[in-house]
Amino acid sequence: MEKPGIRWKDFVTIGILLMFGIAGYVLLNVVNLQAQSATSKEIVEEIQKIRDAGEPTSIAELVPIDLPDSENGAVVYNQALDLQSELREKYKEEWKYFPYDSLTEWEDVPEAMKERVRNLLLNDTDFAEFYQLIEKASGMKCQLLKRDEYAKGVEREPPLVYMAGLRSYSRLLAARADIRAEKGEIGNALHDCLTCMKISDSLFREPSLLMTLNGLATDSMALDRMKDIIRKGQVTPHTYRLLMEEIAKQRKDKIVYRALLGERLTDGTAFFLWLKDEIKKNRKSAEEVIVDAFGDNTDRKKIISTFRKNPVGFLKERELHYFKTMAKLVDISKKPYFETMEIIPELKKEVSEFPYGDFRVQLLTRGGIFLHEARFDAQLGDAEIAIACHLYRIKHNDYPVSLKELSSEFLPELPLDPFTGKDYIYQKKDKGFIIYSVADNLKDDGGIPQFSEKGKQGDFDIVWEE
Repeated sequence: MEKPGIRWKDFVTIGILLMFGIAGYVLLNVVNLQAQSATSKEIVEEIQKIRDAGEPTSIAELVPIDLPDSENGAVVYNQALDLQSELREKYKEEWKYFPYDSLTEWEDVPEAMKERVRNLLLNDTDFAEFYQLIEKASGMKCQLLKRDEYAKGVEREPPLVYMAGLRSYSRLLAARADIRAEKGEIGNALHDCLTCMKISDSLFREPSLLMTLNGLATDSMALDRMKDIIRKGQVTPHTYRLLMEEIAKQRKDKIVYRALLGERLTDGTAFFLWLKDEIKKNRKSAEEVIVDAFGDNTDRKKIISTFRKNPVGFLKERELHYFKTMAKLVDISKKPYFETMEIIPELKKEVSEFPYGDFRVQLLTRGGIFLHEARFDAQLGDAEIAIACHLYRIKHNDYPVSLKELSSEFLPELPLDPFTGKDYIYQKKDKGFIIYSVADNLKDDGGIPQFSEKGKQGDFDIVWEE
């Protein structure tokens, strides 16, 4: 009879189990390595597609050359920023009541203070110098961030100084434009609106989504001011044409496309490089880095579990998903909005269903950037047609009965509604006219403005009415 304890047969059994375990482990690793290799190959293919499309795959291609300081409007904007800080301190009491910079509505400002503000914005030599600097900068080529700043990727400092500064300049221009219009100086007031649009263009030139969104907000304010001021009096055809040229240029510009090219490099490619570097440096545990990058406390355990099974594969899958999703976003940004409206919800769904995807992609697909651009384009189209109607009126002493009367003499190219790809809706009235895009719901709501009581309920048009 065999003695109790481990028998030779047990050794054989344990050996066989170990062999199967090792074989399984090896096989699993082989499968993982093959999957990683295939994923790596797909990532390389996605990058090649970007090259084939003639789009940048490096910071050097994205920002080809740094402007010399003598030619860079950003240097002049900085001079204006320094002067603005001095003026804000010198006139801090009056500054509390500046239109668009104040918590007090202009109508509620005491008349004596109104007069002091008017005098500063129109007649003060320091403010005259400030406005001259802004105008000079807005007419120059402008590079707000240089190549080495973009090269920092996700670790670069957000360009908040420039965004806050340029938006502040636009508010001060809008304030002076309103005061000039009050005094009947319509041409000068519209010139301020034009300068404001050129400031927005300085933001649009940057391959940065954050700057682009700020540019959209700044330009929308300029268009609103322009709309109100044009109603107050007629100006020369030359002034109207200068406005139309800037409006047409921005309407044809694919500003979100440029921003996405930058986003893909500086906040996408750079993000994954940074992430791998963070894990290597072991500043935090790899798992903490991954959770910070891809999840929140609700799915922490699942993320860690998935990452532990295949750390390299986890990252490569998400990198591939990022490139594929960005390729779709960039492709959408090249096309008119009305051609892509059905694609966007599908893309949002696809991104939301991908487990633990990059939060940047989720923000881009959920954030409505294409809708923002379409609404902006609709405002620009309204403005361009409206100004053409004023040019028509100068020659014919009345507004056109239909858009067909706006020949190339008044409007080189008739804008189309970005929401439908069709003509804007236009109606001549007794002493004016109304132009509008059907906007988000693709329905003619009869020219209900977005911020009217009815418009706030969700059914509105994007309107210019006089």
